[in-house]
Amino acid sequence: MEKLSVSENFKVKVKHLDVGELIKRLLSTGAKTPKELREAVISKTGLSDRVYYRHLKRMLESKEVEEILEEENGGRKIKKYSMRWKESLLVKAPAKGIVYYSPEFVVSRRLLELASWIKQEPEGWVDNQDVEKAKQLLNHYLLPEIKSSYEDPDIYVFVWPHEKKSNLNLADFIHSRFFNLKDVYNSVAETLETKKDFSRDVFVGVYYSPFIAEHMTSFENLEEQMQYVGKPSELIVNEKPHSVSIAVGKRRDGSMLVIHVESREGEIDKAWVKGLAQQLRAKKFQIYNYISEDVRRKLLINLRETLKQHKVLIPKKYVKLIEELLDYSYKKPSSGYVLALAIAVDLCQKE
Repeated sequence: MEKLSVSENFKVKVKHLDVGELIKRLLSTGAKTPKELREAVISKTGLSDRVYYRHLKRMLESKEVEEILEEENGGRKIKKYSMRWKESLLVKAPAKGIVYYSPEFVVSRRLLELASWIKQEPEGWVDNQDVEKAKQLLNHYLLPEIKSSYEDPDIYVFVWPHEKKSNLNLADFIHSRFFNLKDVYNSVAETLETKKDFSRDVFVGVYYSPFIAEHMTSFENLEEQMQYVGKPSELIVNEKPHSVSIAVGKRRDGSMLVIHVESREGEIDKAWVKGLAQQLRAKKFQIYNYISEDVRRKLLINLRETLKQHKVLIPKKYVKLIEELLDYSYKKPSSGYVLALAIAVDLCQKE
């Protein structure tokens, strides 16, 4: 197989989406020992130690996270990492003198993009935490505009405003998107299926990707991102071949549920695919080492229409798939999760 080259305009690094957010969520439930925090983050993200410690160091330096000594039974003190709470965020319970701690509200690129969609289409959103946070940002000065895409088959672009504080013209940063943001958010399922709603027909799509590509931010807080980086995100491309497998199950109402997402290094291995098919009791599976332009376009447009019709549910735990759907642009590199999903959905629909 011919290896695809990547433009020199793309910076080659290994990073991961929203690592800072994950660390905050883990610490919001209580302080963690260094071992507990490291194992939790790496198990959920697949990061290397080097990348994990770089993110942790940045959060310690920015005083979002702090080291504390916590006393155990017997008087021994152990080091733990904890969220650092600001005094302005402490709320006292009336008459009891109890202090409750609330995490700092971070204005992220993702929330501002979501807020811009809610402002444009205020009705019909799913009820979840991200939507509630985004509703509080409807008048934020960095809220981007949504405009028609400059070129098909992408359908829109976010146009960011001029950032007065640092004299950065964010309008120079244009990132076209292929999927309707509202359709993606409304496809995310908070809970798993019950057996009565789900049939046993499972369909698996497998796709080989010659690289890993993600839209990254160095700082979770968008104002810091603007100050130090000068654009809302950066496309990071790592020329690391890997294979992606996504399985969907057909529900009794005819819609589909993503029930399995898995990736592995290197080209598609037939034994791996066979093992997956047996494990998932797949009715059918489709493998693509290469997709021609006409087939690729057909698969992606079909997936976009299927999402629009609310016929695909994606459990919230499949973070990489959801992030790629939210950021997907037809003419830019991606990690293959979207295409693997498009293959599985098409296979299921043909049955």
